[in-house]
Amino acid sequence: MIVVDKCHRWKFREVRAVNGTCDGFLIYAGSDGNGTGAKGAVTLADCPSGWVLENCIALNNFRQGLSLVEGIDGLIDGGRYGLTNGLWDVGNGPCAGIDLEPDDQPARPPDRIRNIRMRNILFDGNQGPGLLITRINGVRDIEVTDCIFDGNKKAAIESFADNVSIIRPKIRKWTHEAYTRRANAPPKRAAIDIGYLAGSTKILDPEFTSTSNGASDINPCIYVHGGAAPGIVISGIKTDGSASFICGAHAPKIQVSHSVVDLRSSTRSNAFVFLGDHAVFEDMMLLGIFERAAYFGGKSPRILNNRLYVRVARSTTPVISAWDSAAPELRGNLVEFDRPVSSKAFSIGQDATAIDNKVINSLSDQVFEFANSPRRSSGNTRLSRADKPSRR
Repeated sequence: MIVVDKCHRWKFREVRAVNGTCDGFLIYAGSDGNGTGAKGAVTLADCPSGWVLENCIALNNFRQGLSLVEGIDGLIDGGRYGLTNGLWDVGNGPCAGIDLEPDDQPARPPDRIRNIRMRNILFDGNQGPGLLITRINGVRDIEVTDCIFDGNKKAAIESFADNVSIIRPKIRKWTHEAYTRRANAPPKRAAIDIGYLAGSTKILDPEFTSTSNGASDINPCIYVHGGAAPGIVISGIKTDGSASFICGAHAPKIQVSHSVVDLRSSTRSNAFVFLGDHAVFEDMMLLGIFERAAYFGGKSPRILNNRLYVRVARSTTPVISAWDSAAPELRGNLVEFDRPVSSKAFSIGQDATAIDNKVINSLSDQVFEFANSPRRSSGNTRLSRADKPSRR
């Protein structure tokens, strides 16, 4: 183990921690009684600050590749944090490539981990998550940019902190298979798991390849807990067609937008599921939908300007289901079936607004199915493929 205790303004370059019996790297403020506060109490001045890990490597360690217990204004730039193990039969820590996790000591000052940037890192083959960002005693202002997550067994990223930005992550070979035999192990939920009480979070341009959740209804590429902060933003999702369940987004006011999602190998309906109130689903293009693109269960979802192309349809399954929502708003959406089918496009709840939505190649008598008379409905049309304007 390589330990950094109360040090400031330091840099490690190309340091390796391999085959450790505990954490590869440990960065912390030391133990009680050895701090700079009264009677040796740990203070924020004891938290390592202004530091850099550049192109360092932590491989095959037993517990964590890097445990950041306290740290402020740090940069982890490049390197590899992988093959961490030790969770099979007993609890030996999260087994993450990098773990941002203060000890649970409320008497110490909060926000002992903050202003941490991670970029261009490879997280691979960890038994737990590639990257774990907790919220214990306050963890905030974390930025993760251009990192690769390859074959991590529990998750690519688990995050519970406040003000987190996850930018252009590339996530490969994530599966729904078990990561441990422990009966009481924490659940495996998603490749990117935004957990209970997570604060403000942005997930921008995530890319998922070689995902094998195709037979799963419970392990999406992205999961947002219903108890997470309102207004979490997800945009620019990219997939290679291997995944079925893309996003379970359950917090209020969540925004999912501006993505091109390939579903050509999906085998389950409900690529997106929203259970929170005031969800926004906007400017999405979904290619090769299997039965249903999205389900909305909360109040007042806004479903705007989406392009939905359906590969497999079923007469009893609408492509967009907002039947259980009160006051849904649907504007400017297009649903196109690959071939003429007797399938509904929209199943729409009470007090709805439905304007300028178009459906191509549906033979159903109820292309637009309303729970009751909508608040406002206009410009909704059904076309055959022959009626579709040519693209020039």
